[in-house]
Amino acid sequence: MNVFETAWELLKMPFFEDLPEITQDDITYLMLERNPHIDEQYKRIHPNYLKRDMFGMFLPEIEQMEISRLTNQRPVENTNAKTIERYIEMLNHGSPSPPIIVSGNQFVDGGHRLHSHKQVGLKKIPAINIGDLLEKPLEVAE
Repeated sequence: MNVFETAWELLKMPFFEDLPEITQDDITYLMLERNPHIDEQYKRIHPNYLKRDMFGMFLPEIEQMEISRLTNQRPVENTNAKTIERYIEMLNHGSPSPPIIVSGNQFVDGGHRLHSHKQVGLKKIPAINIGDLLEKPLEVAE
């Protein structure tokens, strides 16, 4: 097992709060922007309140997804080259990137991470499949 695979095994986490912070932020902002069931109060206050209320939410395991299976990929022109370079450097040093966000096979977020994996020549990328999370009501624990 190589360093990437070993680190990958350590990254498999089922709860929202166990995800890397950048992935938590991505999901929080996607929920605010796209989920029609999000209470209006979350849209008027700081996003961290929604993020806090998603703690304890069970999410599917992070999986290694074939990049070729992803649909709706954004062109590299819509990304920041320096950010891609930072991810490439991280990958070249054996560190895994935070997972991208997908819904089924449809790419949702994490374009810099996706393009860095492509440029390094990797065929798979860590991904968390949020399924229909952006369409269904958020169940907040009381």
